[in-house]
Amino acid sequence: MPLSVDTITEMARAGSLRLQADQFADPVVSGVLTTYLGSELKFLESLEPEPTAESVTVRGRCAVPGLGLEPCPAVAEFLRADVQDGTVKGFILTVDAPQWRLPQPFPTHDLSPLRELGAQSPVVVLHAVPATKKEAGQERPSAVSGARWERSDTTEPVLFLASMRDGVLTASAGFPDGLALPALEHLGHLPGCTGAEALSERFPAEWRDCLISVRPTLREVTVQCSSDGKQVSGELEIDLAPRWPLPEGVTLGAVRARIAVDPTARKEAKKAEETEETTEAEKTEETEETGKAEETEETEEAEESEEKKDWLSVTLTGNLTAYSLSSAVTVVLPSMTAKGVLAHDSGFFEHMASDLRKDTNGELSFQYDLHKGTYDITGKLSAAQKIAGVQVANVTVKAVGDGDRKCELTLDGRLTVGETEIKATAKRSQNAESWTLTAEAENIAFRDISAWAEQAMGSGLPASLTELTLQKLSFTVVSTAEERTFDAKATAEFPLTADLRTTVELAEMKITAKGKTSEVLAKGSFALGHADAESPLMKFELVADKDPKSTSWTATSTLERGITLSQALAPLLPANGQPTAGLPDLLPPLKNVSLRYTAPKATGRTAPETAEAAASLVLTAETPQQARTVLVVTG
Repeated sequence: MPLSVDTITEMARAGSLRLQADQFADPVVSGVLTTYLGSELKFLESLEPEPTAESVTVRGRCAVPGLGLEPCPAVAEFLRADVQDGTVKGFILTVDAPQWRLPQPFPTHDLSPLRELGAQSPVVVLHAVPATKKEAGQERPSAVSGARWERSDTTEPVLFLASMRDGVLTASAGFPDGLALPALEHLGHLPGCTGAEALSERFPAEWRDCLISVRPTLREVTVQCSSDGKQVSGELEIDLAPRWPLPEGVTLGAVRARIAVDPTARKEAKKAEETEETTEAEKTEETEETGKAEETEETEEAEESEEKKDWLSVTLTGNLTAYSLSSAVTVVLPSMTAKGVLAHDSGFFEHMASDLRKDTNGELSFQYDLHKGTYDITGKLSAAQKIAGVQVANVTVKAVGDGDRKCELTLDGRLTVGETEIKATAKRSQNAESWTLTAEAENIAFRDISAWAEQAMGSGLPASLTELTLQKLSFTVVSTAEERTFDAKATAEFPLTADLRTTVELAEMKITAKGKTSEVLAKGSFALGHADAESPLMKFELVADKDPKSTSWTATSTLERGITLSQALAPLLPANGQPTAGLPDLLPPLKNVSLRYTAPKATGRTAPETAEAAASLVLTAETPQQARTVLVVTG
C-alpha cells in the first residue's frame, strides 16, 4: 500500500518515523535510501509535523550511518504526488553534517572556505524525488553538500548548496518566493558579497534618493572561492522595486538588479587608494614642470580609478512601458539606457502606424533613454507590408521619438518594378496620418514603371512615353486620408524618329488618385539643334496628353531672336534629306515652333519593326505675322 501523508504524520507524532527502501515503488527514491541511509530513514526526537497543500515537513534528528554514530539535526520534506489522496511520491532530506569535509558516498568537497565566510554548519541534501518528464534523461545528483548561514537580518537560515569545478568551490542559494532584507546595506552582509551595498553609487545622483527607501527582496545569491579560500567573489539577484519613479507616461516595473562583486579586488583597490593618499601627503613643493607631470599622473590615476570600479557591476532588468510601447528591458548603468526586444503584442503598430499589418512584427530592438525620455527602435519585419498602397518586401524599421510630442517612423524595403528590384524608403508623418514613400532606380523601362503605377495607383502613365528607357528615375508616393499621389522625375533618351534621338528631362510625372478617379500629368523638356549659326539650339517644353491612353504629346519652343525655316527643319531631317535646298527663305524668322509626337501603335513589348505604324512627328512653325508652316516626319 502506498505511503500517505497521514501515515507519515501519525508516525512522526508517535516518535517512530521509520521508512524502509522497499516502501517506495520508484527506484530513484529507494536508491537514495539504500545508498546514503542504509536502506532506512529513521527519525528521532521529531517535532510536530508541518503540513501544507504540497507536502508535510518533519524536523528532528536523523540517523545517517555515513556521518557517524550520533543522529544529526535534520529536516525532511515529504512531497505529495496527489493533493486529493495525499500519496507521498518522495522526499527531500537536509542533514547538518558533523564535519566540513564529508566522507564517501557523499560529495567529498572541502567546505571549510565557506566556514571562513561565516557559515555556521556544513549540510548535505538528499534529493529522493522521481524525475519529471522534463528531467527524463538528465543527470541529476541525488546528494549535494552545502552550508547553512544564520543571520539576524533574515527570519530563516540561508541554505547554500555547493559544487566543485576546476578547483573553484561554488555555493548558491535560491529563493523562489523571495527573502526580504531590511535595507540595501544588508546586501553586503551576505557571504562573499562585501561591498554589494555600494550598488547605489552606480546610479545617477538624482536617482539615489529613491534607493534609500528600497526594501530589497533576495532571489538568488552565489559565492565562489578558490580551494585555498583566498580568492572570493559573489553574485546576487534582488527585486529592487515593484515600480520605479519615471516621467509621466513611462513606467518601469518589476525592477530587478543582478550584482556581481569581487571583495578581493575591492580590498586591493582600497589598499592602492590608501597608498596613493600617503604618497600625496608626503609630497613637497614642486616645480612648474613637476606640476605638469602631476597633471598627467592625475589623469592616469583617474583612469585607473575608473578601472578599479570593476570590482562591482550592476545590471538592472524590468518591464518598461513607454507611450503605449511595452518591453522587457535591461538597463545599462549609469547611462540609464533601457534595451530590449519588442514582442508582437508590444503595442508598436498601434502606437506608430495602426494601418500596418499587425502579424508581421519581427526582431525589433528597443532602446529607451530614461534620462531624456526618448526611444529608438530598429529591426526587420517578418513579412511584406502594404505602405501607402504599395507592396514593400524585406522591410526594416527605424523609429525614434519622445512620446506623443515627436514620433518618426522610417521603413526601408524593396519594390519590384517589372523584373527589377529597387530600394524604397517610407516615412510616417508627424501626425501619423500620412505616408511618404520614395524610391530611386536606373535603367527602368517606362512601360514597367507605368504598369507598376497602374497596379499601385489605379492608373498608368501616358502611353506616348512608352518607348522610353528611364536612365535615372526617382519617385514619391504620398498617401493621406483624402488622396494618394505619385510624383516622379526621370532622365531618358527619346527616339523621336528612326534618325533622331534626344535626351529628355521629365521634370514631372504625376498621378493623383481620389477615390475611383485619377488625374495624370506628364511634363518635361528637351533640346534640338546646336548652339551655332547653322542649327541654333531650340529648347522645347513637353506636355503629354491628359488621357493616359493617348499616344501623343506636344512640345513647344519660343525663340526670342527667331530662326529660319531651314534652321528649324535641319535637326528633324536625315543628313541627306534637303527638301528646302535651293529655296530662298521666303518666310520671316520663326518665333514659335511646336512638335506633335504620336508614338507607334505597337502594344506590350512588340518590337518596333512589327509595329502597326511608325512614330510620326508634326512640326508647326509660326512667324510673328502668324504665317504657318507644317512638316510631317515619319519613320
